[in-house]
Amino acid sequence: MKTREHKGNSIIAFPNEYISIDIETTGLDFDYDEIIEISAILVRNGAIVDQYSSLVKPHHSHAFLTLSDINKLGFNCFSEMPEDLEKEFFETHLIPQYIESLTGISNSELLNAPYIESILPNLFSFLGTHILVGHNIHFDINFLYDAFENAGLYLKNDFVDTMRISKKLLPDLPHHRLKDVVDKYKISQDCAHRAYADASATLHCFEAMKADIAQTYGIDNFIQQFFVHVRRTYKDILSSMSPEGNDIDTTNPVYGKTVVFTGALTSMSRKDAFQIVLNLGGIPSDNMNKKTNYLIVGNEDFAKSVKNGKTSKILKAEKYKEQGCDIEVLSEDTFLQIIE
Repeated sequence: MKTREHKGNSIIAFPNEYISIDIETTGLDFDYDEIIEISAILVRNGAIVDQYSSLVKPHHSHAFLTLSDINKLGFNCFSEMPEDLEKEFFETHLIPQYIESLTGISNSELLNAPYIESILPNLFSFLGTHILVGHNIHFDINFLYDAFENAGLYLKNDFVDTMRISKKLLPDLPHHRLKDVVDKYKISQDCAHRAYADASATLHCFEAMKADIAQTYGIDNFIQQFFVHVRRTYKDILSSMSPEGNDIDTTNPVYGKTVVFTGALTSMSRKDAFQIVLNLGGIPSDNMNKKTNYLIVGNEDFAKSVKNGKTSKILKAEKYKEQGCDIEVLSEDTFLQIIE
């Protein structure tokens, strides 16, 4: 897994000045896919004071040539299509059709858009040292970090994930997608899955949750309870859980293994992580010892273990491994990959 050693910290904070940010990409793979749109909105005391937005031309085509495309060009099969026409197709089709449908961003728009290298200096200057706010922002930060790093720049800004806040503040919502929070607070949103529209919706959700928290809990108390509550209830959560379903694949790598999670998870709640392990026939635990087989480290803390030194749990796991114990330390992303 790629380590991003200069990456900022995921924090729980409600600053009066911040930048709400969102990107659109050709897909979900940090190594293969590319950014096709970026929007960043500077907010001060709840009001928009500046913004930066740009489409981005990908360096490679991420489109797929289908039999339907071949037929439209007058051919019956792939082998009939001349190489020059195939080359022309990929030169003019930069994104998959489903991404074009999802975002509304057309191939023709991207053909004349700037490459990312040409916009990064201005974007870097615009972001400055502001706290960044986004929904499931870990995804956006990783794409941006890699793009900046390739240009010799480092994205060090701390960031706030509104999804993480919504899960704590609004536990009764069945899902915590941006759309769910938008609907909860009756926020108007046009052109969902466009970077500016999503960044705008995110800042309005952030401000609505901030006001809700201030009235219901008090900002400082919410921030404090956010962490205290999580540490206090993991054992209670585990004691009340059981596997869902009876059809377990006994060949999966988690079956019969003891799995411990540590750090803030970015793709799921701790309860959801426990449930995944239970459903795979594994043994989720909040206590790491010599019987632990997997220590799963949240993405943020995994990166920090490289940047700021290893956590006590990671050091303990390495010590157990040196003693011959069957234990592996995995990042959250790697864990999700091995159980697919």
